[in-house]
Amino acid sequence: MRKTRIYHPYTIDPSLPCKLTPEASHHLLKVLRFAIGDEIFIFNNTINEYRCTIEAIHGKLAIASITETSTPEVESPLKIHLAQGIARGDKMDWIIQKAVELGVAEITPIFTAHTQVKLTAQKQEKRMDHWQKVIISACEQSGRVKLPKLNEPMKLDSWIWMEKPGTTLALATQGDTKLKDIAETCPEAPINIAIGPEGGFSQDENYLFEDNNCTLLKLGPRIMRTETAGLAAIAALQSHFGDI
Repeated sequence: MRKTRIYHPYTIDPSLPCKLTPEASHHLLKVLRFAIGDEIFIFNNTINEYRCTIEAIHGKLAIASITETSTPEVESPLKIHLAQGIARGDKMDWIIQKAVELGVAEITPIFTAHTQVKLTAQKQEKRMDHWQKVIISACEQSGRVKLPKLNEPMKLDSWIWMEKPGTTLALATQGDTKLKDIAETCPEAPINIAIGPEGGFSQDENYLFEDNNCTLLKLGPRIMRTETAGLAAIAALQSHFGDI
């Protein structure tokens, strides 16, 4: 039977009943038709997951009592920071969702020379809120207990110059380094990987990567779409250095 998992954005005291949020309560009671006595699992961005039973319904809010606390080992030992060129339509949702399922630790949407998406301050705020909900939903589905960090969108050069530990890779068809070339030398530190939007990175951006000690990585001879490239790279990295 599938576990129903709910993200709870507040501190949890296992000795006390937990009042779920209006959004979570609506999803459980109105969408899934849960009732008193049904079992759910909640997590709150710590290392723990809590088995619960719905013990009461106060108005439109579900009240859960915690019956068991566990510490599932679901987070990847490899900390991957994905810098994703902002893609059009629902492609960005797809990329974020699948990247979370594959275990990334951090996501930064980036504006590049070929980015076709324009975001005003108001649109960016709404998009950030939407992407955060995509992350939460993906964590609920995949069994993760910690939410990947979602950074504010920034220009590519700002991301390249920001302080970040580990190795930085950029996926580029012009790259001459393959994953097997770095398999023995890449440290077990965080890996930062940049993926271009539709159209990939420009030649000037590839030069910028090289001038800032970023490795241009090539995943085989085929040209992949932006929604394929990042996920293929993350899966390959997890296979070599993570928990796949």
